[in-house]
Amino acid sequence: MPIQISIKDHLKKYFEAAERVLNDQFDLSTGASGGHIGAMGENRERILIDFFSKHIPSRFTIEQRGIIFDSKYNKSDQVDIIIYEHNYPKLGGQSPTLYFVEGVGGFLEIKSTLDKTTLGESLKNIASVKRLNTSPTNMIIGNISQPDLLFGGVFAFKNKLTENAILKILNESKIEKKLLPDFIYSNDGLFLIKSDKPSITDKLLEQDLIFTHSEHTKLFHFLIHISRYVIGMNLVPIDLKEYFNQSLD
Repeated sequence: MPIQISIKDHLKKYFEAAERVLNDQFDLSTGASGGHIGAMGENRERILIDFFSKHIPSRFTIEQRGIIFDSKYNKSDQVDIIIYEHNYPKLGGQSPTLYFVEGVGGFLEIKSTLDKTTLGESLKNIASVKRLNTSPTNMIIGNISQPDLLFGGVFAFKNKLTENAILKILNESKIEKKLLPDFIYSNDGLFLIKSDKPSITDKLLEQDLIFTHSEHTKLFHFLIHISRYVIGMNLVPIDLKEYFNQSLD
């Protein structure tokens, strides 16, 4: 007779194991890179690409390192990982690859260790993406309908910051609240998301952020959180005519 196991127990064991695998792969890749910063960055990105490729809906591809641009030819800084519509065009004849903003389901900055410097770098890159113009397609999250906002955040393998330190860094960045990361996750214990109902002040308040302290299921909640937003993106057809109407001269 087969052993009966609840779905809840199965998911707990699965994601506990997945967290360990991510950490083990990171430790191995750090040694394999021989201290070469570029190789280390590429290795840690490949680890996450492999994880997301197994779990994100197949309508998306997981792309490594690219620049996102809009119909006004504004461009982002280079982004580590882009979750991109599978059937959408991209300009890959050069490096880095260029991606149409309307095809972006989400994006991530990947860091070995989250500290003041790496978080500051991530904030700058994320804001550069969120400033881009997007087509008004509307996104539905739960019972809330809102304009498409580019969804992105930070994934780190290790964290050196307290909750108060993170809040302080976010406020001292002077970046508009709507341009801040939608999530900050570290595989050793931190998971922060922005509240669906932010305060109306310009300053980021403690109640604008939700910290999750689940020791064993944070990776599961992280994946569900990303999937929740990615699946809700681009619910109506997107027209590229704005690019056709713009001259390259």
